[in-house]
Amino acid sequence: PAVTAALGAAAVLAVALNVGVQPPDDPRGDDRAARPPPAEQGARIKGGSGRIGFYVARGDALAPGGPGEVVHPNDRLQFTYSTVDAGFFALLSVDGARKASVYFPAGDVAAPIEPGEQVPLPSSVVLDETLGAETVYGLFCESPVALEPLRAALEAAPERPPAPEGCRVDRVSLDKRAAR
Repeated sequence: PAVTAALGAAAVLAVALNVGVQPPDDPRGDDRAARPPPAEQGARIKGGSGRIGFYVARGDALAPGGPGEVVHPNDRLQFTYSTVDAGFFALLSVDGARKASVYFPAGDVAAPIEPGEQVPLPSSVVLDETLGAETVYGLFCESPVALEPLRAALEAAPERPPAPEGCRVDRVSLDKRAAR
């Protein structure tokens, strides 16, 4: 059932990313298709509802990503969120060079969101050339929060996730390596 749900969500995302869906009997022999859907992954930092997930698009394949996922420069990541509460959402990242970025939204404050399960963000992220550990934080907030102060604080202290008052934080870690 979890694989079916993940593949159903992957099919919807494949249209947005314009790639094919990798079936569960993945000929590469990896176990990504057997993992729980992205909404069941991640590491919660501050209680309450709200989880982030993602799918990895590489070439013509699309597969659910998970904690510690090995990714490569130019991979496309389609992030999703799951929450039972309406509110405001932002997605921030700190990469292997300790540079912090706001992945979503494009504006200056967290974007309004509605409750939903594995809701895809309106655009995907194309990974840059910076290698190493990357941590992505999903902020689920009760009210809009300014993003630049959070990005700057994350860059100044990458080991401390941004957790402003009235926000819940979920995170997922990636391992960005050079493609072979």
